[in-house]
Amino acid sequence: MFLYVGIMVAFLGVSMVKFKTKKDRRVTLVLCLLVLLVLMAFKGATVGNDTPSYIRIYNNFKLENVWYNPEHRFEIGYQILCKLVIIFFDHHQFVFIFSAIICCFCLYKGLKSNSENIGFSLFLFVALRIFYFYLSGIRQAVAMSIIFMSYNQIKNKQYFKFVILVLIASTFHFFALTFLIAIPLSFMKFNVKNVCVILAGTLIFFVAFNYLLGLMLLILPDYYSVYLQSEQFAGNNLANYVAVCIKACFILLAMLSSYPTKQKLIIKREKLKPTDKDLQMNMMLITLCISILAIRASVLDRIEGFFWIFSIITIPSIIRKSKGQERRALYIVISILLIAYNVITLVFRPEWNTVVPYVFFWE
Repeated sequence: MFLYVGIMVAFLGVSMVKFKTKKDRRVTLVLCLLVLLVLMAFKGATVGNDTPSYIRIYNNFKLENVWYNPEHRFEIGYQILCKLVIIFFDHHQFVFIFSAIICCFCLYKGLKSNSENIGFSLFLFVALRIFYFYLSGIRQAVAMSIIFMSYNQIKNKQYFKFVILVLIASTFHFFALTFLIAIPLSFMKFNVKNVCVILAGTLIFFVAFNYLLGLMLLILPDYYSVYLQSEQFAGNNLANYVAVCIKACFILLAMLSSYPTKQKLIIKREKLKPTDKDLQMNMMLITLCISILAIRASVLDRIEGFFWIFSIITIPSIIRKSKGQERRALYIVISILLIAYNVITLVFRPEWNTVVPYVFFWE
């Protein structure tokens, strides 16, 4: 536990540094990501709920002579990665190593271009428990990282390149395809009207959940039916309620601070076009909606992750919109609350991710 708290405090220290040059900023970002890379790459078999399963599946792959076996519940991209490791290195740890390299490279590309405070973004990456998931769900971690990097393409309206990156991400986790909704979201303003419409649709989906789930399972790959028999499909978990509260608080903070744009008293006839800030908030709104639905089935938080990861660039932007004492107060309050949240969950709910105690694979 103290390891993760120490990393969060260190990243908070970085968030207070004013970089003289872009090069200093990039070098600092690389060094910080190297810390996370080491922890992801050299973790032991007991770190992460899903890690033992990945090791077991890897050992099964070693007994097969094909590059892709559709009977496995793992996508083709991950199976190919395993096969490459088997050919050149023949040890499951290298799957973790190369996965960590891919993740950190994509995080670097996304943070370098879009974070207004790289230190605080990295703090949020750990404090919002996204990093803990990276230590467990390897396939989705790779997919989420590729999706995170694709933000540059959707922001610059490079839709073909964006779709290509999403398709690549889906070869590691099928649910990455849900991020294609970012295209229509990029044309939508974040305002009270749209928030109400989306939340109303979410409540309808929540009520008709069982019926609509049956329709969804008709289009999902067969291997996702395994979740129906798992604990991940259970509803009304404490973690889901906590997730809803956290996301609702940040969206409320954004709306109170008039993020992404302030409404002017005199409204011009021409409508303001949606910006990348609108897209960020729309994705935050989607995470809230999925969190609400995850109360019915926890497995839906796997979809949520593809949108929630962008909170690490959105939240610093929200705070930055405040000025002077208010900005400093927000940094302090959010940091204290999130560190306390981590300490409480790591102590009293270690089973949520099983990342404590952290051990290296050679221990």
